[in-house]
Amino acid sequence: MKKTEQISAVLAAALLFAGCSSKASGSYSKSSGSVMQASKAAASSDMAAFAEEALMDEADMMPEAPMPAPVQGGGESGGTAAKEAFERKLIRTGNIDMEVQSLAEARAALEAWTKKYGGYIADSGEWSSSLHITARIPSSNFDAAMGEAAGIGRLKSKNISSQDVTEQYYDLSTRLKTKRMMLERLESYLKTAKDMKDMLEIETKINSVTADVESMQGQLNRLASRVDYATISVEARLPYKQTEEGFVLPDAKSSFRAFLSNILEFFVGLLIVLLYVAACGVPLVLLLLLLYWLAFGKIGLLRKLFHKARGK
Repeated sequence: MKKTEQISAVLAAALLFAGCSSKASGSYSKSSGSVMQASKAAASSDMAAFAEEALMDEADMMPEAPMPAPVQGGGESGGTAAKEAFERKLIRTGNIDMEVQSLAEARAALEAWTKKYGGYIADSGEWSSSLHITARIPSSNFDAAMGEAAGIGRLKSKNISSQDVTEQYYDLSTRLKTKRMMLERLESYLKTAKDMKDMLEIETKINSVTADVESMQGQLNRLASRVDYATISVEARLPYKQTEEGFVLPDAKSSFRAFLSNILEFFVGLLIVLLYVAACGVPLVLLLLLLYWLAFGKIGLLRKLFHKARGK
């Protein structure tokens, strides 16, 4: 009898607990549904503000300028992973000054040299005794191209410089990715927007972000071009007093004429100075003499006034 009473009490307690749980669950479900409805209404009425806040959160979450770090590890797989994770970006520039015996041969050799290393001539100029070529060569061939170009003529000077733009490159690349993510998020907000005012505000933001993306993409492309293609400037000069036709003798007749011309110009200039002195100095001296004669000469106006003042 006691066991039967104990079992009945346990079953009654279980039924009571289940009923309380069911009521609590029902009330929670009703409150949760009302909260979701309010949230939907708020999101529908203020889509533009929500988009702007999401953009600000997106910008805050993205890293400012992540620099890829080299991967530690030995073996072939470790070296490959390190190369993929980190690649230093360098802008390499070279300058070569050489002396050649023929400008035509030097130009042909430099054009063939540029094509050999997969580059192109960006700028060139030629004068009576010298020529200039600016070539863009793939950075991977820079060292070999510099070594061969120096052997085209008699090397006079050679200069190599490198500019490290790794941080600038990856910073620009990261900011561009962030802008693209913002653009995708805005486009998704535009698809779900129902109010015309919200749609216009989101479209305005899309246009602004699109302009930023295009500008940053252009900057990144220009920077990548300078990294991928090194710049080599070559100056080729003929020997002193020599043209493409051969050695040029000094022109004694022209030099003597220049000497006489310089002497004549000197005396003409001296004569002009004397004329200026005569034209301006003589009247000035005469004016000073007149003033002295009026003040202290026979008329002596100042002298007479001085004597009257002493007599009084």
